[in-house]
Amino acid sequence: MPEPAVDGLHSPASWWGEYLPGIRHWEDVTGRAAPPPTKIGLQGSPRVSARWVEWLMGLPRGYVTDVPGLTRGQQLQILGNGVVPQQARAAFAALLDLEV
Repeated sequence: MPEPAVDGLHSPASWWGEYLPGIRHWEDVTGRAAPPPTKIGLQGSPRVSARWVEWLMGLPRGYVTDVPGLTRGQQLQILGNGVVPQQARAAFAALLDLEV
């Protein structure tokens, strides 16, 4: 299991390698530390964490991952079919500027 967040706002730098600047930026924008990007699966190998995908999308903590009864696969499917709110806002703003 990865080490927990260091100070509440930033996750351990050792998790991110070359992606650290981007992760730090998003942690500052969202105001919360990145969760671990992977979890150990049933077969013992690392798998992407649905909680991390939720965080990457800028969604509130637990928006999908705390819904009772959803499997990890269902959570990832919902997230994969979802919309990144900041991107949707930018798209709507651009459309409104065009007066379409």
